[in-house]
Amino acid sequence: SSHVQRFKNEASILSSLSNKYVVGILDHGEQDGSLYIVTEYFPGGNLRDFMQKGPVRIQEALQYLIQLATGLAVVHAKGIVHRDLKPSNVMFREDGGLALIDFGIAKQLEVESSLTLAGEILGTPSYMSPEHGSAEKIDARSDIYSLGVIFYEMLSGRKPYQGSTAAAVVYQHSTMPVPRLPYKYQKYQPFLEKMMAKEPAERFQSSREILQQVSF
Repeated sequence: SSHVQRFKNEASILSSLSNKYVVGILDHGEQDGSLYIVTEYFPGGNLRDFMQKGPVRIQEALQYLIQLATGLAVVHAKGIVHRDLKPSNVMFREDGGLALIDFGIAKQLEVESSLTLAGEILGTPSYMSPEHGSAEKIDARSDIYSLGVIFYEMLSGRKPYQGSTAAAVVYQHSTMPVPRLPYKYQKYQPFLEKMMAKEPAERFQSSREILQQVSF
């Protein structure tokens, strides 16, 4: 089934990556008809739980942004798009550093995959780029949009768009202005706008570009 194939893709993708900001795979395979994957253990929990305590301090938020962009740069260099970047898919290592997890719906760009049915949307609406939400072809710039949403939520303590249905939230990502950061962080507004631009061509074109331009 497509779910089995997706699982195998996740295992092979992650096994090929070696970066401290990407989850480490210890083992994977199939036994008695069941698929398994063994990843490193993250004692520190995830970014979602951390953010539920309230807005993140700016210095921490910028450090986390840099770590996630560094991990994404490695992932994107392999031709992989995460497709479901959100705080619950970001884990804390024992040393307080972050690592990206859950590439179950990641897709290797150079492989023409028939796994996603035409028009099928995979991902989480609150963090989904406009092109992803409208089931268009996506690339690394879609992950950059999602990273912008996480950056906004870290500093504001809330998601940029709210709606009573997933469709309503998806629609707002496509049509509503980029949200305004709290006044004390207004110097980062242009940076946020460049991550969350509606048109991919108007965003940062790579994670490396983000790393070159982020400033404290």
